[in-house]
Amino acid sequence: MILPWLHTPYINLSHVAARLYGTHSRLHTYKLQKKLNGAMPMEGWELEKLDQIKQEVFRELKEGPQPSLH
Repeated sequence: MILPWLHTPYINLSHVAARLYGTHSRLHTYKLQKKLNGAMPMEGWELEKLDQIKQEVFRELKEGPQPSLH
């Protein structure tokens, strides 16, 4: 599984893993790295969520950061 946008030096994998799995954890970052390297299969929900995260990241890069609702 190749997700080239995640391999750019400007993407923080820890941040993406936290958004994907819901917590800041080195284990989740390691899990995401293993899946990106093909050592573990990606699940359908992970691919869908990664696509959402990608769209949000690209929108933020294009438009600038959006104010938080929290």
